Amino acid sequence: MEIKNLSFSYHARQIYNNLNIKFSSEIPNIIIGPNGVGKTTLLDTLAHLNPSAASSLIDVPDAKETGYQLQRTFFYPTLTVGQTLEIYRKIDHAGSRRETPVMEHIYTEVLKPLETVKMGMLSGGEKRIVLTYGTCLLQRKMYLFDEPLSGIDASNAYLIMDILCSLAEKELVVMTTHQLGQLKNKKARIFCLNQKRCVFNGTYSELLQLEETQEVDEAYSKLINSTRTNLVQ
Repeated sequence: MEIKNLSFSYHARQIYNNLNIKFSSEIPNIIIGPNGVGKTTLLDTLAHLNPSAASSLIDVPDAKETGYQLQRTFFYPTLTVGQTLEIYRKIDHAGSRRETPVMEHIYTEVLKPLETVKMGMLSGGEKRIVLTYGTCLLQRKMYLFDEPLSGIDASNAYLIMDILCSLAEKELVVMTTHQLGQLKNKKARIFCLNQKRCVFNGTYSELLQLEETQEVDEAYSKLINSTRTNLVQ
């Protein structure tokens, strides 16, 4: 699956200029970049919400084959965790997808003890785990997650990355994040957007090697600053 030669503008503001990305299978595809660079717009495009970009989508599953978890996902606060997950299981009218061993472990250790707790009583991190897990239960070919690690602590972020890495072994997964530290020791393909294009395509370790540092936030900052400088020059 790929995006080829995508140029896209929103309200006279150009977001992408000849953007090219080829996504990987069996590992999560991580979209990073500064605020306002078009990360969510990219997910919207993959979800076929930007019809004008359709000609640039190559082998992208159609909308009905796509699961898309927005950054602010709605939930019913009066439903319990168990009731919420049951809704996800029944959406496709075909039962739940077979959970991976990682998902089964997280359900047993984290979600099952919360089954009778109402969603409105959960912490932000617990809600995010429930909703991410629920999205993964859907029968889809591609899964999009907008900032699934936003506003949660490191332990919950680690659990969510485990879920998404497990899902990516079977289906295509694309997510956005600013939490680069959570990608350490994870097999993932990272795409950095800046200046209307993809300025980096590689792994976590390759990003560190490129910028000659062992600190991922420093590597990211140097990458963004260098692409801005190159553009000015």
